[in-house]
Amino acid sequence: MSRFLFSSRKLLISLLIFSFSFTSVSATSAAPKPQFNVGCFDQSSTGSDYGGRYIEYVPTISANFYGKKASIQVFVNDVKQSTIKYSRDTTSYSNLAFFNAPVKFYKDDVVLGKNSFKFIFQDSKKNRSIWTCNTTLYDSSFGSSSSGIGSSSSGLSGCSFKGIPLYGSVYFTSSSYLADFSVYVTNSSYLSDLDVYITSSSYLANSCGIWYPTSSSYLADFTVYLATSSYLADFSIYRTSSSYLAGTN
Repeated sequence: MSRFLFSSRKLLISLLIFSFSFTSVSATSAAPKPQFNVGCFDQSSTGSDYGGRYIEYVPTISANFYGKKASIQVFVNDVKQSTIKYSRDTTSYSNLAFFNAPVKFYKDDVVLGKNSFKFIFQDSKKNRSIWTCNTTLYDSSFGSSSSGIGSSSSGLSGCSFKGIPLYGSVYFTSSSYLADFSVYVTNSSYLSDLDVYITSSSYLANSCGIWYPTSSSYLADFTVYLATSSYLADFSIYRTSSSYLAGTN
């Protein structure tokens, strides 16, 4: 009888240890859902580039999440605009991270009225959180189409800038540090230093102000960054619809 009781107690202890171990593993393997917060309208600005007039929102995005890597997919009216990837050194869930995920609405691409932009946050365990921002857009939301923004001091010499001819194949970079020069796109030829015509053939980009966009910096004659302000640009340009009107002002 005593041997039976001893065996029963041993079996019970073994089951308890197994149960405790299984519970501990399950608890630690289940990653908590990300806590995600978006300040939808913390910052906004208007401007224009080759896509036309736009309003840009730069929300403050913070998240508590598990793992070293995460990503944010940005959607404008349910169309994916970009994906931002983030990495860090720690796997701690409690750490707070801030993300830069700007959102642009182009006037020609939206229907005036109600619009939305959405963020899908995903951590390294593929746990997701979704945040949606709604905005009502009017024509005035995109700024004035003829705003009196002053041109920067151009420093143009004939049809060149710092010895670089202002015609030929151009690569538009997203970093001002990689550009040969920065330009600001104005809404009027009267406010620009250079009127630019965009051609579909590199062979036709052979006179002042005629640019052929290329998809590789290695194929470009010069690299350009589009500045958000005339004060941040080396000079201002205006996109003309005629190659005959291209050139310096």
